[in-house]
Amino acid sequence: MATPYDLISNVDCTPFNIGQEIKLYGFSQAEAKPLESGIGTVADRPDWVLKEILDWTGGQPFLTQKLCNLVSKKQHKIIAGQEKSAIDTLVRSEIIQNWSQKDQPAHFGVIRDRILKSRRSPSHLLNLYQQILEQGEIIENREDLEHLELKLSGLVIEREGALRVYNPIYQEIFNQQWIEQELAKLRPYSEAIKAWVKSGYTDESRLLYGQALQDALAWAESQRLSKAELSEEDQHFLEASRTLEQISEAKPEVIPILKAFLPKLNQITSQPSQLIRAIRTWVGSQPVLTELLCQDLLKAYQQQPIADADAAAVATLIQTEWLQKQTQPAVLDHLKQIQVALRAEDDKFVALLELYRRIGQGQVPPTEHPPGLNLLEDLGLVEKHQVANRLYAEVFSPEWVAQELEESSQRRTIAGRFREIEKLKTRDTCHIYRVADKHLKNKSCLLREYIPVSNDAETLEQARHEIDRIFRDLEKLKGHDQIPEVLAIEDDGKFYITQEFIEGDNLDQEIQPGQPWDEPKVVDLLIEVLSILEFVHLQKLAHLNLKPSNLRRRRQDGKLILIDFGAFQSINRLLQRLATHPKPELTESPQYAPPANIATRTAVNQDIYAVGMIGIQTITGIAPEDLSVDKVTGEVIWLYEIPPHHPKAQVSDELARILAKMVRHRPGNPTADQYTNVAEVLQQLRGLKESGRRVDPKRKYDWLTDKRILAWGGVGLAVAGIVAGILGMASVQRLRAAQRSVEQCNQPITVQPVTSATNASTSGNAAAGSLINRQVVIDANQVGQACQQVLAQQPGNPQALKNQGKAHLLLWKHADLLGNAAEAQTNLDTALNNFNQVIEANSNQPDPQALFYQGLALSAQGDEKSVAAAEQAYEQSIVQYTTAITVQPEDFPILAQLIAFLVEEKDGKIVSNQKYNQAQTLFNKADALMQHPDLENKIYTENLIYNRGSLYARTQTLQEALNLYGEVPMRSKQIEVLTLRSKGFVHLLQNDFDNAADAFQQALKVGADPLVSQYLNRANTCRSNPTNQAACSFSSAQFRPIFAQIFPIRRVYRCKDYPVLSVVDNLSQSVCQP
Repeated sequence: MATPYDLISNVDCTPFNIGQEIKLYGFSQAEAKPLESGIGTVADRPDWVLKEILDWTGGQPFLTQKLCNLVSKKQHKIIAGQEKSAIDTLVRSEIIQNWSQKDQPAHFGVIRDRILKSRRSPSHLLNLYQQILEQGEIIENREDLEHLELKLSGLVIEREGALRVYNPIYQEIFNQQWIEQELAKLRPYSEAIKAWVKSGYTDESRLLYGQALQDALAWAESQRLSKAELSEEDQHFLEASRTLEQISEAKPEVIPILKAFLPKLNQITSQPSQLIRAIRTWVGSQPVLTELLCQDLLKAYQQQPIADADAAAVATLIQTEWLQKQTQPAVLDHLKQIQVALRAEDDKFVALLELYRRIGQGQVPPTEHPPGLNLLEDLGLVEKHQVANRLYAEVFSPEWVAQELEESSQRRTIAGRFREIEKLKTRDTCHIYRVADKHLKNKSCLLREYIPVSNDAETLEQARHEIDRIFRDLEKLKGHDQIPEVLAIEDDGKFYITQEFIEGDNLDQEIQPGQPWDEPKVVDLLIEVLSILEFVHLQKLAHLNLKPSNLRRRRQDGKLILIDFGAFQSINRLLQRLATHPKPELTESPQYAPPANIATRTAVNQDIYAVGMIGIQTITGIAPEDLSVDKVTGEVIWLYEIPPHHPKAQVSDELARILAKMVRHRPGNPTADQYTNVAEVLQQLRGLKESGRRVDPKRKYDWLTDKRILAWGGVGLAVAGIVAGILGMASVQRLRAAQRSVEQCNQPITVQPVTSATNASTSGNAAAGSLINRQVVIDANQVGQACQQVLAQQPGNPQALKNQGKAHLLLWKHADLLGNAAEAQTNLDTALNNFNQVIEANSNQPDPQALFYQGLALSAQGDEKSVAAAEQAYEQSIVQYTTAITVQPEDFPILAQLIAFLVEEKDGKIVSNQKYNQAQTLFNKADALMQHPDLENKIYTENLIYNRGSLYARTQTLQEALNLYGEVPMRSKQIEVLTLRSKGFVHLLQNDFDNAADAFQQALKVGADPLVSQYLNRANTCRSNPTNQAACSFSSAQFRPIFAQIFPIRRVYRCKDYPVLSVVDNLSQSVCQP
C-alpha cells in the first residue's frame, strides 16, 4: 500500500489534495452474520461462536474469515456454554503459537514487514506502537505521517479520534517482547537504552562512552543517510551520552560543578553536549569561572532558551557581559589575580611574557620544557603547551602582552626593594601602590608613599617624628593574625609604610541594601570584630576608622582582617597642616562615628559605636545614612517600623539592647548608659550566643522606651484629667480599629516602582528577588498583622485566612532569598495552615482559590512528595473552577496559571482530551473577565488570545490555531514576532511551505530571530523541492521538544500587580520580572 504522499510528485498539481478520505472498519456482528452458515454444523449456537471470533479479530475481514474456516474444520462440536474457551484455545494453538510457520497466506508477515522495512524510521514506528500498546491508545494526529504509516500497516485502527491496537490477536503476536527484540536488531545499544529508560533517565552507568559511543553515533549517521530518522528517545539517549563524555573529559575539580548545573542547563538548550563543550572551551579547567559561567548562562537564557548555536551563545555572553560591560566582578578579580601574580615575578616578568606569547603562537612544541613553563602552568594560564582556555586567549592576548612589556619598563622599584605592580590611589600627600617585596620572595604588599609638600628640614623632621610615633604604636599590634604587620621606611626625603596585601573582599560587598542578615550571623560578626578590637585596645590603641570597607574577608580562610587604621589618615592630616596652602580636612566616615560634640567620645567609645552601627546595618539591611535621627537625643532610630522607609527590625530583645547601648550617647552627658570597654560587650554577646535565644516576631520591645513618646512626658501630666473622657470613647475606637484592620487585611500587595525610598534589592538575586523588595515586605507584614486582628474577632474568616496566607508566601520568598531557612519555613508553614483551614471548612466544595494557593505553597516545599501534592491541589482547583457558575476579577491570574499548568507538556506527554477540555473551559471564563474594569491596565489580552492559539497548535487543531493567531492585537514588536513565528510553524505542520516562508519573512522584518532564520531556510528549500523527505518532513513529535519556543504560553497579567503568583516558578513560565 502507498500513502497519498508517496504518490505526489508535484504538490502544485495533484488530485490528492481534493480527494476525501474513506474510513474502513472491520465486520460488525450483523455484517458477519452470513458466516454463521459455515459454522452452524459444528456449533450449537453459531451466533455465540461468531461473537467470540469477532472479539479476537476486532472484525478484521481476513482474520475473521480465517478463524471461521478453522472452526468449520473442527472435528468436535462446540456445545453451548463452551464457546469462549473453545475459540480461545483455537486462536492460541492455530494462530498465535508459532505464528510465522502458520502464516499462510501471509498476513502477519506483511504487517511486520510494513513496519520494519518502512522508508520512514522503523524505530520511530516501533516506539509509536509501543506507546499505544502501553497506554491503550493515543490521540491521533491526522497530519503526522508516522500515524498514517502505522494505520496503513493494519496494526492499529482509529476509533473516536484515538489510535488503538486493531485486535487482541495483533496485540498477542506483536507484543512488548516482539518490540524489544526488533528494536535490539535495529539499535546496537538496545540493552543500554532500555536500562537507562527504566532508571528514569538517571543511571549514568548505562550511557555510552568512548568507542561504544562512536559506534552508536556512526550507526545513527547511517540511519540519517538512509533517510530513517531516529526516535526522540534515541536522540535523547545519544545526546545524554555525548554530554556525559564531555563532562567526563573535564578536569576532576570541574566535573562536579558541571554535573550539578546539568539539570538546569538542559532546560535552556536542546544540545547540552555542545553547551558543555563551549563552556569548557571558554573557561577550561577553572572551577570558579565554570560555576560563574553556568550561573550567568542560566540567568541570561531563563526566559528565552538557546535555539541552536550554543557556542555562539556562550561567546556572546562572555564577550558582551564579562569583557565589555564587566558585569561579573568575580571574573575581573580572577583575571586581576593572574595579572598581579605575573607582575610580581619582577626580573622573570619579561621572560614569562615572551614565553607565553610563543606558546600562544604555537611555537613551543610538546617536547620542549623551557624555564618558566611550570610557573605559567601553576597560574593556570597554560595547559599542555597551549593557552588554557579561550577566555585567557581573549584577555591575555598578544596586544595585552605587548602593552605589558611596554609598561613594565615604566613601573618603579621603590626604595630599591618594592616592585610596583599597580597604583591603587593617588592623593596630594599620599600615593598607594600594590607592590611585590623582593626581600620576601615577591610577597604582595600594600605600600603607602607619603610625600611632604615641603622639603625644609623642620617639616621633614615633624613628619619623621609623627610617622615614627605611629609606626611604634602599630608595631605593638605585631603578631595578631587578623591585623597586617607594618614596616616603615624613609628614602630620599619620602616616607613609606607597607603592610601585607590581603587577598579577599571587603565587608561592604557582603552587606547589601535591603537584605538583613540572620541574627546569629550578626552576632558572630560582632564577636569576631570586637575580639580583634579587644587586642588593639589592650595595647592602648584604637582603630578610629572602622567601617565595612575597612574590614576585609581574607580569601584564604574567611577571617576578617582590620585594615586602614585611622593612624594612616592622621599622617595625611599632618602633611596637610604642614602644607603652604593646606586644604580643608574631611571626615572619612561620619555615619560610623558619634557626633563630634559628644563629651564622652573617647577612642574606645568611637570604635564600639562604629561596630554597633555595622551591627545595626547588617540586622536591618539599612545603611546608616538612611536611618532617621532623634532630634532630642541625636541618636539613630532603627528599631521601629517607619513606613515607607523600613519595617521593624527582626531582632531579639537581648541583641537589640546590646546594639542600642553600643550606639547610645547624650550631648554633654558623660554619665550616659554606655559600654566603657569592649570586654563588656563581648561578655553579653557570648552569653546571648550560648543561650541560643532568637527573635520572636510577636514580642514587643517593652524594655526600650520610645524617646519620641518620652519627649511628651511632661505634657502627659497636664492632660491626665482628660483620660476619663477618652475611656468613654473606647467602644467606638475599637469598632473603628476593627474596620481599619479589615481594610488593611484586604489591601492588595503590589510592587511599587523602585526608588531610593523603597531601596529595593538589586544584588543579583533571581527574578523573584526583584519582586520582593522592601516595600513588598513591609506591606506583607502589615497585611498579615491586620488579618491576624480580623481572625481574632472572626475566627475562620476565609478571606482573611487567604490574604494572610498570601502575605506569608511573600515573606517566605523574602526569607528564602536571604538564606534564612528557619524563618522561611515558619512563613511557609503558616501559609499552608491558612489555606488548609479554608479548604477543610468546606470540604464538599472547597474554595478553588485556596486550593490553588495551597498548591503554590506545596510547590515551594520543593521535595518530590510536596510537588506531587501540589499538582493534585492544582487539579482540584481546576475541577472547582470548571464547575463554578461565576468567577471574580481576582480569579483571572489564577485561571491563567492553571491554563498554563494544563497546557504545558510533562515528561513528553501530549495534552490529553480531558486537559484540553478543561483548558477550553478556563479560557472561556478568563475571556468573560477580560473587559472587567478592575482588570484595566493589569492584564495583557493579546497574550490570552495568543495562548489559546498555542493550545490549538500543540494539540494539532491547526486551522483554529491560525484563526486565533490572526486575531492577536499586535501591541508590541515582541508579540508580533512571536505570533508570526508561531504561524510559520503551524504552516510547516500543514506542509504549507509558501505561507510558512511568508510568515517567517514577515517576522524577520519586525525583529531578528535565529530560530526563524533557520526554519525560513528549510521552508524555502521545501518550496523548491517538496519531495525532499529528509528536509521537508515536519511533525508534532519532531517539534515537541521546542514547543516552549514556537508555541509558548505567555504571561497574561502584570507581575507587579500579583507578586505572590511569582514566588514559585513551577507553572508555565519562569518567575517573571515586575
